[in-house]
Amino acid sequence: MYACASPKYKGHVEETEFEMLIDSEAELCLMSKEGFEELDLPIDLAVDWSVGAANNQMMKAYGICHDIEVTIGGIVTRCRFFILENLSQDIILGRPLERLVRAKHDNRDDGSCYTTIHDERGNSVTFCSVQAHYERNRSEARPTKVYEKLEGKDKKEGRSHHSRNSKEKGYPSDA
Repeated sequence: MYACASPKYKGHVEETEFEMLIDSEAELCLMSKEGFEELDLPIDLAVDWSVGAANNQMMKAYGICHDIEVTIGGIVTRCRFFILENLSQDIILGRPLERLVRAKHDNRDDGSCYTTIHDERGNSVTFCSVQAHYERNRSEARPTKVYEKLEGKDKKEGRSHHSRNSKEKGYPSDA
């Protein structure tokens, strides 16, 4: 696999519906400043936290919203959100939420992922968090026909298809 889509939940933060990205590697639950402003939540601004992003940049937290209701598939829990400006998603649910709801992900052969979550009373719900054959699941770096065509060209011209300058040599972009 070259890429696999991240699981997402459709649910509510307080009374507003969001599609929430699940990031099992995130140590925090995050909310965009725009999402925060839409919800008009109480916020604690007396914090001095910086959050490390995957690209090694540090982002200063605008504040923290404590004890915010999150509902997913009828399962209700309360969560703490760090508010960040310029966040790529409105809501990113990290390990704190996964731990609270004891999330279990079942990755299946067709590329789908099913997630089961629980509440404190023992109720649970299972739902599809990544669709089968989702377009972001990629088992190839480029379409097979293009690769076969390039393979032949490489052999004729004695070039390696692993070149860093593939755009300059007429290779198609995967973007």
